[in-house]
Amino acid sequence: GIIMDPLAFLKKNLSSGELQTQLLAVKRLSTIAVAIGPESTKETLLPFLTEYVSTCHPEVGKDIATQLSDFSRFIGSNNIVLTFPCLEVLAAFDDAVVCEEAIETLVLISEDLQASEVETHLVPVIQKLSKKENFSPRKSAVALIARTYCLIENEEIQNSLRNTFSGLSEDPSPLVRSSVASQFAEFASNLDSEFGENYLLPILIRLSSEELELIQLYIPPACVAITPLLSKSVTKNTLFPLFQRYSHSNRWRVRCSILDSLVDFASRLDQDIVIEKLTVIYNQLSSQKTESEPEVRNVAANILVDFAKVLPTATIVDFIIPCAATLSNDESPLVRSGLSSVILGLPYLCGNSVTTEKLLPILLQILKDDVPKVHLGVLSYLDVLIDSIGPNIVADYFAPQVAILGTDPRWRVRLSVLESLSNFGKQLGLELFSKYFQDLCCSSLKDPVYAVREASIKLIKGAIPSFSVNWFEEKILPEITLLGSHEHYLHRMTSLFVVNEIYNSVPATFCQEKLLPIVFQLKDDPVPNIRFNVCKTLVLIYHKIAEPQLSEVKNSLTQFTEDSDTDVKYFANQGLISIA
Repeated sequence: GIIMDPLAFLKKNLSSGELQTQLLAVKRLSTIAVAIGPESTKETLLPFLTEYVSTCHPEVGKDIATQLSDFSRFIGSNNIVLTFPCLEVLAAFDDAVVCEEAIETLVLISEDLQASEVETHLVPVIQKLSKKENFSPRKSAVALIARTYCLIENEEIQNSLRNTFSGLSEDPSPLVRSSVASQFAEFASNLDSEFGENYLLPILIRLSSEELELIQLYIPPACVAITPLLSKSVTKNTLFPLFQRYSHSNRWRVRCSILDSLVDFASRLDQDIVIEKLTVIYNQLSSQKTESEPEVRNVAANILVDFAKVLPTATIVDFIIPCAATLSNDESPLVRSGLSSVILGLPYLCGNSVTTEKLLPILLQILKDDVPKVHLGVLSYLDVLIDSIGPNIVADYFAPQVAILGTDPRWRVRLSVLESLSNFGKQLGLELFSKYFQDLCCSSLKDPVYAVREASIKLIKGAIPSFSVNWFEEKILPEITLLGSHEHYLHRMTSLFVVNEIYNSVPATFCQEKLLPIVFQLKDDPVPNIRFNVCKTLVLIYHKIAEPQLSEVKNSLTQFTEDSDTDVKYFANQGLISIA
């Protein structure tokens, strides 16, 4: 057949009307670059791609931008800047995803270049993008300045880029100004304090006067970023009032942004401002009386512990715990759930006495919440509380309520109780576990839902190493034996599943003397599913059985090969093969 030139093959596929054909062609760019060699890649392939991407499909453009990040393998790292013309076109694309991918590739390549190469090859790209008529390239210019400014050493070029960034903050397009706001924190992290008050602060103040939510969302993190570059007086008298003003925004997403930035902002401020001012903002945004949106209060609940970490112990006791109490009574399950997921971080911060006196009542209230997702947050981490204040207090305070949840009509609640017991049950010790959860452990083996029965079996298995085989023999084994003779076939099946799960956790003699009889009593069960599960169980425990019972196991499997049910015969034959 005719052998087509690789580049011609690429051009043919890229001109196809089928998008998938074009995408597959782009995936073969590396193969084509290898096939045609470095010189042809530089002189023919890259110029062709530069021309092609100006009108290509966005998905194709995105993939090309990704592929170009690795082109140093084909043209050498000293020639990688030859990809910049193509990436410049992609960075000016109308599609935001394509622009972002082109920016990522330009940044990735530039990080491996010398400062002089960045100044010679990337900066002209940035300047051209910043002057394009369409807003997309100007947005790309903003991102490139913010992310590559740190790679430039020439002061004159740095000054030029700062002027460009400042000019774009007054761009007629709100999307470009929004890009400046979103990249402000990144850009500020690359500047020295000499540019804080006289350069960055005016830009921030200008952006903060915008009415667009798209811009306002980025003002709080921008305040955090600029704080280290400002004097304490400027921070207190100019920056903080700006931040505080945004906490009263009529847009709930902006108020969420304030809370998202609150902890970082607090870590950069003097503690007196944090205690006197930021606590007021937090209180305002966490209380139903002053904050109407549950989404905002949920963010407040989620940052409660992180905020507490930047406060002195006295403020945690006097301010954070009352806030936690308020949030625990919030009408929104979303808020209460957010609180429950973090609140067990407080005991480590406020100490045992405060935890016992003030925090436990809040935790108990959460545990009594009607919404499963709310009490699950505390239930899942009671082991953390035990580590903090000890098992006796936790058991006396919470165990009765946990036991009640273990009999909840909702099976997922019952399941979550058993799963949490697997975490903290062993920490309670044998006496407390037996007192509060022994009956629940056994009754759950007869639960109508399989997942709950399975969780109960796993709980028993996990408890044996901590509570001893004697505990299992005395407290659990009688229940398992009764299950083995229960009229309901699912309960009889459960007795086999218990044996399957725990046989490796007990000595061989116990397995032979106590567990094997439970299995043998089900040999002649009328339900085929139970009989073939007997086959499977006998094979599992076979290596723990000695004579004379070993022969009895083999004889039982042999008898099962003559069973009237095909499944039983199959598992019996498979079992005999596996133990042969």
